[in-house]
Amino acid sequence: WVSSCQPMNPASAASPLDDPDPVSVTTVIIDASDVRVGVELYDATIGTPPRSIVAVKNIAQDGAAAQQGVREGMVLLKYTDSKKVVARIRNGPYPIVLQFYNLGDSSLNPLDALRQAQEKSSDLPQRDVTGNRLGGLGSKVVREGKPCDVPSRRGDL
Repeated sequence: WVSSCQPMNPASAASPLDDPDPVSVTTVIIDASDVRVGVELYDATIGTPPRSIVAVKNIAQDGAAAQQGVREGMVLLKYTDSKKVVARIRNGPYPIVLQFYNLGDSSLNPLDALRQAQEKSSDLPQRDVTGNRLGGLGSKVVREGKPCDVPSRRGDL
């Protein structure tokens, strides 16, 4: 049989969350347990393939995050579970550096950018019977082989 490779799906390229633009990142440093961050976080899924993220649901105006410019819809970098973030903030060790990323550009507010990313991820790729994403590298049988009825010369087959 002969196989041919199909090109990779361009949607599986590296995410901006893996290498964010520093201009779009807002950093909040918590240096003690008495510092109030002032964010309500939630878990979400974006991208293709699906990726778990932690996003900002609400901001308290008197918290450290609001003072640094964090807005609703921003994504918390380096975390995939909001419960782990909350536990880390409560238990330390300190200092804790939280980096919030705006998925959109300057013309799109963070909440709208997050909603767009979530809508795009709802069009998830189909999976084959083994659980692999379709559309990546694959093989295609061009010609089936025929059984060979010629006996072995040595008689070992």
